[in-house]
Amino acid sequence: MMKEEKSFKEKIKEHKKEILVGAGIITFSVGALIFWKNKDKIQKTMENLLEKNDVSVEKAVDYAKDNKDIVDVSGHTKNLPKNHTASKKQKKLALNNSIPLAENQTYVSSHKRAA
Repeated sequence: MMKEEKSFKEKIKEHKKEILVGAGIITFSVGALIFWKNKDKIQKTMENLLEKNDVSVEKAVDYAKDNKDIVDVSGHTKNLPKNHTASKKQKKLALNNSIPLAENQTYVSSHKRAA
């Protein structure tokens, strides 16, 4: 009995995982090599950008703390885990806002939060 040879396409399908892993390793290696050969240029460019824009980690952190986007969250229902029910207070708030609650729901009051 003669053994039938698989087509090129079938061989690729059969070894798809190995081919993809190999391609990934080669891509990473080439990228790392290019980065390594140009690391001094990359470092100088980054330093120049930081100097030009007067950026420091401390300034970036302070900016982030001072400029949080605050958004308004409107009142809404929230599903609760099994065997949990809304408190009397939340049930009353939902009723006052004409929002029907199912047995496993609570009412979340409107509030502000950081985006």
